[in-house]
Amino acid sequence: MYRAGRTDGEFEEILERLKEEGSSLLVVGDVPGEAYARASRRMFGDGDHAPRQRVLVVGSSAGSTLPTRVGETRCGDSDTVITHGTNARTAVASASVTPPVTPHEHVPAGDANALGRAVLDRIDAFDGAFEPGELRLGVDTLQPLLDTAGEFQTFRTVDLLSERVRRERGMAHFRLPQPRENRHVRLLEPLFDAVVELRVTDSVEQRWSLRDENVVSEWVSLDA
Repeated sequence: MYRAGRTDGEFEEILERLKEEGSSLLVVGDVPGEAYARASRRMFGDGDHAPRQRVLVVGSSAGSTLPTRVGETRCGDSDTVITHGTNARTAVASASVTPPVTPHEHVPAGDANALGRAVLDRIDAFDGAFEPGELRLGVDTLQPLLDTAGEFQTFRTVDLLSERVRRERGMAHFRLPQPRENRHVRLLEPLFDAVVELRVTDSVEQRWSLRDENVVSEWVSLDA
């Protein structure tokens, strides 16, 4: 697959470095929850053989995003679900997940400080040091957090969590279901190592913009 400005090998080396050193990704695009869930599953390490310690922060869309991201875990894996905002617990309870998911903690809408503490406490609770790429964080609720807590609190919480995950050489991704030119996307973009745009054509496609490398990929199917 051709990547604008880089060869395939160079682009893959950059992605591998983000995995080894720790990174935080902003996932944007107004796509259905199921499309986002497919991309998120890959960012959580689906198909990898190494153990993964996953922390998911989910909201009212959990009914459509959870089923393909949690469930059966391999030996050494763990999934921790934190619900955030109005109707989040109901959405998790109604999700078609086997075995059923019991949220680790619930954070009320608008409480950015509590959300940050809940995630950090869970990371602290994991036993021992993480291998590169072992810790994975996915936060689905940036839009409701912006709507209820405001820009400053959201910015600070995203910065705090991103830096912690990088320090553990993990990988975080945060969903904001807005187009790339959205004002909130532009506001938060400097906090991230890359922006991943999603769109739905004949398939779900992604396009990566790597901030420090000044590289933008072609649109590529998730099936590629």
